[in-house]
Amino acid sequence: MLKTQGIQGIEVRVVPKPEGSLASRILVKAENAAQGNAEPWNIFNDHALVGIKFDGLNLLYDPSYGGGPYNGSNLKAWENASLDSALYFKTTGNPPIPSGTPVKVVPNTLDEEETMIEAVPVPTP
Repeated sequence: MLKTQGIQGIEVRVVPKPEGSLASRILVKAENAAQGNAEPWNIFNDHALVGIKFDGLNLLYDPSYGGGPYNGSNLKAWENASLDSALYFKTTGNPPIPSGTPVKVVPNTLDEEETMIEAVPVPTP
């Protein structure tokens, strides 16, 4: 339906930047309500945003938390509004799973470029 209106929709997967062999998680700000839930789960392996390209504009929306539109040229606006920190854990087992408390926490530094996360475009079928 979007395509018929000249709008291109893109799923963007946000993940913490790699940190050696440590497992990583994204921690969304706890005060952000999500889909009618005042206390939603807020730690993720990754987080999906929806990108819209229309009439020369690149916009990002966060369907889980109802945020946006954010400037789709970079993730800074979404990071400032939504992201608390990136967490890094040692892993155990096979397949490796995060173990215990984080060994490294990288807090969101407001207004800096995406220092702790990166966007991974998801191919469309």
